[in-house]
Amino acid sequence: MGRTFSDGIVAVAIVLFAVAGCDDKRDTEAERPSSPEVERSARAFEQQGDAEEESEELKLLHQAREFLDSGENARAVYVADKLLDSKDERILVGLVDIYGWVGKRALPQLETLMNKSYPEVSVPALDAWEMLIDELGSDFSKAQAVTNAVAGLSDSAVIDAVLMHIISIKPEYSLAALEGLILGKRGKIVSDRAKVMFEYVAGEPYTSPERTARLIKEGSDER
Repeated sequence: MGRTFSDGIVAVAIVLFAVAGCDDKRDTEAERPSSPEVERSARAFEQQGDAEEESEELKLLHQAREFLDSGENARAVYVADKLLDSKDERILVGLVDIYGWVGKRALPQLETLMNKSYPEVSVPALDAWEMLIDELGSDFSKAQAVTNAVAGLSDSAVIDAVLMHIISIKPEYSLAALEGLILGKRGKIVSDRAKVMFEYVAGEPYTSPERTARLIKEGSDER
């Protein structure tokens, strides 16, 4: 009877040792990749990240920023302009930052970025443009900047935001600029929004170039 009990203990000990060995094996296997495919996928992902970091567009963007940091604004703009046709939103957002720092001389580039279909790009480009237009010294320059900015836009909300900057401009410039948009962009949303702004500034709807000329003359006589 004692022999049988001892044999039982040995048997249990052998089973426990075998189970423990299996667990150790499973733990070791869990630490390794499940297959060669997993390792190849990880390497491919790392190579893709390296390729993105060293893309030509990113190199140019970094170069433009370096020029900007060293005060070489003209060279920064020259390099940045090469990226205006990029399809990468990250690159375009980086351009908004560069042109915003360059100042009013970069208004045309910001106008291009305002017309991009990515809100992540067009919205900050509009913000930067609105800050820079106040740096323009003359009403003529401001009216010209507003006209250039809205000419290629198709979003009514963005168009209205840009046209709002014409309110503070003298009538001889604001009404003339709005009339140019009304007539030059007939059939497009820019023309319709310019009519709304013309009525707001003039106090009456747009009718004709002759009437606009009289309104401008009346405004000048009152001053």
